[in-house]
Amino acid sequence: MTKLFEKLMSFDEYRALGDRAVADGLWRNDRRVFLPGVGWFNDWYLDRDLDRDFLPPHYYRDWAGKRLPIELVCPDGNIWCADSARCRPPFRNDLAHRSDLISPTIPR
Repeated sequence: MTKLFEKLMSFDEYRALGDRAVADGLWRNDRRVFLPGVGWFNDWYLDRDLDRDFLPPHYYRDWAGKRLPIELVCPDGNIWCADSARCRPPFRNDLAHRSDLISPTIPR
């Protein structure tokens, strides 16, 4: 089971880690550096979403102004933007989106 790192990196920390990977002769987003469970805030999604179709309406309603969009490295090594309107989690047995598992006391 993949363990999430305890802290999401800022986008500047993510870039610095990618720059260090390049300096070490690796790819900027090398899977040997960005291991499953690593996550970061990605501020450039806000610039990319000029027509507001990349990020979903609930991001703008609930999270815009509170936090930047989040990206995570999945167990298979692929990068997933958790806030993308078009992207479901790229792994199977996704329990996070099953409505029957959401507590009725938590507001949706």
